[in-house]
Amino acid sequence: MPKPHQPAPQDPKTQGPEAQGEGDHAADRRYRERTEHFLKTTDVEKVAREAAPKSAAEAAEMAAAEKEGRSHARLPGKRQPKLAQKERDGR
Repeated sequence: MPKPHQPAPQDPKTQGPEAQGEGDHAADRRYRERTEHFLKTTDVEKVAREAAPKSAAEAAEMAAAEKEGRSHARLPGKRQPKLAQKERDGR
């Protein structure tokens, strides 16, 4: 008599309540709670003023950094560049 089909063993790192990933509800909840706490207990306007550039050179540096970061962002409705797509797919 043949043995019943056995499912493949699961990787313990990707199973159970500690499994994290896209759509992780526990991480989402923690993020929302911490953000809400920050907004309730912090003078956000003051923090924003303190983070503002202190000189024209610093403002230019921040603008260049933002431009660089945005250049890596995927635009809605646009396909990812082939290199980034290959890296994402692990090829």
